Amino acid sequence: MAIPNKSFIFQWSPINGKTTVSIKLDPYKNGTLVTLKEKGYSRSEDDLATCVRCAVGWGEAMTLLKFYLEYGIVCKQDL
Repeated sequence: MAIPNKSFIFQWSPINGKTTVSIKLDPYKNGTLVTLKEKGYSRSEDDLATCVRCAVGWGEAMTLLKFYLEYGIVCKQDL
């Protein structure tokens, strides 16, 4: 579900089950506050390890989004 300039919510499967990712945008001072939450992990060892890896990935994704939006910088990788 997407609400322009407000939020984007989706499900994906980084594990055996699905998680729900919520990205919320709020005005903040002269910019935008981005809040990202991911729910749906169990307390199993595998899920917790996946959660930590995804948290690192979301941090990197938000940093790259900032670079793109503010400076038009696109990071390219050879796959």
